[in-house]
Amino acid sequence: MARLGILTLHGMGNVGPDFDKALQEELRQRWSSSISDDIAFQSLHYHPAMQGKQEETLERMNDAHRLGWDKLRAFFIYAFSDATTYHLFPEKSDSVYQEVHRIIKHGVENLQQQLESPDNPIVIIAQSLGAQVISNYIWDIKPRKGIWQTEAPSDIHQLKNLKLMITTGCNIPIFVAGLKTITPIDKPHDDFRWLNFFDEDDVLGWPLKPLSEGYRKLVEDRPIQAGPTPFSHARYWSDRDFLNPAAIQIEDLYKQHFNE
Repeated sequence: MARLGILTLHGMGNVGPDFDKALQEELRQRWSSSISDDIAFQSLHYHPAMQGKQEETLERMNDAHRLGWDKLRAFFIYAFSDATTYHLFPEKSDSVYQEVHRIIKHGVENLQQQLESPDNPIVIIAQSLGAQVISNYIWDIKPRKGIWQTEAPSDIHQLKNLKLMITTGCNIPIFVAGLKTITPIDKPHDDFRWLNFFDEDDVLGWPLKPLSEGYRKLVEDRPIQAGPTPFSHARYWSDRDFLNPAAIQIEDLYKQHFNE
């Protein structure tokens, strides 16, 4: 059984179930074996909630017309369709929104089964759209929206042992920019921290503090240099400017709780 658990969420695009394999390896290389052996990962691979329909749409389009730039078109279907389709009809039980959140829910349950106790600390690492997904999942709990309309969330589902959330290439501002009032999730407890890593050249990654007073109090923005172009959006999890501080933060959290 593990002492500390890490939930990972991917961003937009046609992503496979091993999306965080390299991230896990990079982080484990930065920890001592005694700490690494005490940490469990749970990948929250939510893309399958959309992937099948996206593939069907691409096939219909390609069968009907000889379209150019097929790889670029596929990228737009997989990437931007993720963001738009996910947000549709959150109140409907058969919506992509609720299917994605059920994947999150089951992943949280699976991680908890790997931990020694329900009180063991949990860390979230979310890339790009994954930050919006996990933020919505947490947000829906208090007002009992989404998947919680018919089911009361347990302490495990509410992530009451969530100690640290790390976001990279976060694009929450894109989804909330038009709102009259911009309010972040509530802290699950006073010890909760949210670190947001962004690259100034990444047009899909944003700081969060400027969004509102609530975000200013909740989030610690960390600018890094993951690359000199907008392609840096896909490079956070392989860049040492992110990996080194993230590994240190998680190791410090482990030592804080287990006095090592």
